[in-house]
Amino acid sequence: MKYIIIALTALMALGLTAQTNHKVIVDDDFSGANPNGWFTGKDKYMDAKIANGVYKMKNIRSAQNTAAWTFINPEMKEDDNYIIEFDIKHIGGVDNWGYGLIFNRNSDEDEHLKFVISGNQYRNLNGKWSGKTQEIRKWKQQTKLIKPKGQWNKIKVVRTKNVLDCYVNGELIVSYGKYKHFGPYLGFTIDQKDVELEIDNFKVTTFDYETNFVEGAFVELTKQVLPFNTEQNEKYVYVTADGNTMYVTRQSNSGINTKSNIYKTTLENGEWQAFQKLPFPINNNGHNSVISTSSDQNTLYLMNTYNSDGSSKSSGISVSNKGVNGWEVPKTVEVKNLVNKNKFVSYFFTNDNKILLVAVQPNEEEHDEQSLYVCFRNEDGTYTEPLDLGPTINTKAMEFNPFLAPDNKTLFFFSTGHPGLGSADAWVSKRLDDTWQNWSEPQNLGPAINSENFEIAISLDAKGDYAYLSSYDPPLPGAKGKGDILKIELPIGAKPNPSILVYGKVLNKKTNEPIRAKINYFDLTTGKEYGTAISDAETGEYKIVLPQGVNYGFKSEAQGYVSISENLDASNLDKYTEIEKDLYLVPIEIGQTIRLNNLFFDTGEYELKQSSNSELKNLLKLLTTNPNMKIEITGHTDNVGSNANNMKLSKNRAEAVYNWLIENNVSTEKIKAVGKGENDPIADNKTEEGKQQNRRVEFTILEK
Repeated sequence: MKYIIIALTALMALGLTAQTNHKVIVDDDFSGANPNGWFTGKDKYMDAKIANGVYKMKNIRSAQNTAAWTFINPEMKEDDNYIIEFDIKHIGGVDNWGYGLIFNRNSDEDEHLKFVISGNQYRNLNGKWSGKTQEIRKWKQQTKLIKPKGQWNKIKVVRTKNVLDCYVNGELIVSYGKYKHFGPYLGFTIDQKDVELEIDNFKVTTFDYETNFVEGAFVELTKQVLPFNTEQNEKYVYVTADGNTMYVTRQSNSGINTKSNIYKTTLENGEWQAFQKLPFPINNNGHNSVISTSSDQNTLYLMNTYNSDGSSKSSGISVSNKGVNGWEVPKTVEVKNLVNKNKFVSYFFTNDNKILLVAVQPNEEEHDEQSLYVCFRNEDGTYTEPLDLGPTINTKAMEFNPFLAPDNKTLFFFSTGHPGLGSADAWVSKRLDDTWQNWSEPQNLGPAINSENFEIAISLDAKGDYAYLSSYDPPLPGAKGKGDILKIELPIGAKPNPSILVYGKVLNKKTNEPIRAKINYFDLTTGKEYGTAISDAETGEYKIVLPQGVNYGFKSEAQGYVSISENLDASNLDKYTEIEKDLYLVPIEIGQTIRLNNLFFDTGEYELKQSSNSELKNLLKLLTTNPNMKIEITGHTDNVGSNANNMKLSKNRAEAVYNWLIENNVSTEKIKAVGKGENDPIADNKTEEGKQQNRRVEFTILEK
């Protein structure tokens, strides 16, 4: 008769590769017999019969806007995953009311779900529980997918653990991730008087489904409710890269329009200290929450926007920098074409502030819930239009609260659309390339982290051994409030790639005093900038996190100073590492000498390697922005080899820098090059470390 072929892509979207042990429990083609006991006959609600190979039913209730339905009981159990599918045609009555499947019904409590379409090509998912009707998905017209009155439509509803997927004619049209089991009864519904249907090829199949768990998900992991939780709602958590500071958003459970505030705690001697409420203007009269911080904790990214007087303005994103007098009034972060039609929203900035992840519902036509997107920072500080992370990450249900680990590849997020253990689980996926749309198959973090209830936010430090989780799991031992912050050992399969935490101070080379400066870190080979940080105005302290796989250069910048660049090779990094490295700025004064640390030559050679480009460009910029400056470039060697050879090599290396500058339009009057060979050591040539320090090119300011 009429069969609709389902496209392979739809089968893949359904996740059939993860389904096993299919068992058909109802298969009815209405060929004449009635083995499943469908209602036939006529009562005050319905006129129904099996005839001509179809099941016909008509709503004959006396009142308008009153539903009629019929049920059977296939005796599906609470944990059964199932597929319900059938063909249905609207043949009579008005076309602007729903008809379709009523299922998951408990006859005693009259709890159920309904997936219905209409003759004028709308769809709707609703239900009834807690004594009232619940609209899960609003009426939405789908003219490209739903066929109009008088034509057959194929309905398929698939329950996979917590996820309910609804298909029409082979296309996924609704996904709902908070499935609750009410009962085994299912059947057909007509929501309006005089509407008449034909139904055929009714089939119910149960199946087994295995969630994709990370390696180590079922190993016993340490888990604790942190001591600072209260009876109030600790709803969001963010831990800094060094793991020593945590920001928590706490919301009162009392009152009607409760506000949320940001609290801070620090780790001292292995113990989290008492909460400190952040001052105005970070906390004001609005809903306050920390999204992320920079590695050095001198920059806060905040939910919502602020007026110039620090009061609450509207939804959006803000950024505040810490100055000598405390936190600045947060400024709005501009994101091109950022639209959210959902009442919820979530954001995440990476430590380098280059990447912004957002969870938004960009429109109501194509999206019922939030999905995850990425935005990239422009040179002017704004962010690009959101880019969809793609179907491996996003479902038609809800993805929210993303967290990208310091390796900039390992994505943690929460989803109601991937079949898991509860109504919203934490998942992890790895970015496979720079398109930001190619990801590994998401893996569930397992039962130690995901409960049968709602998990809402996750945060990791740069080491990545433990996760800090906001959980709504009331049975958890030690739980205190509506939401609590937990510390949980991370399964081995979820741990990010290694990174380096570099920390230290930015100091005046001449006086050793701390300086507030901007720190840039970049790829020495390509010059690609990976991020920025700001040193503390009072202490000069800074922190940056460097993902593996890159040979980095980094330098500090401040008005009136020249940076002494540093480098660090993380190309072959195989474990988390912490390195202390002070950065120095030299005041622009006559007689000051600055070492060019990021110049590279092959042993015994003087041809500049490509990885020297960033250092050369920095020197060019200095001479360009200071047009009266004159410098002397000096080459030095260790004492290996003859003095004559060392003198020649040192001069050739200095001249290599000189020639590069000349080729880039620097006047010969501004620069000169000399070689001093081994004659001016700054360290003992008896050690390899000393020899390395002596092999250098530097410049001295002659005029400024």
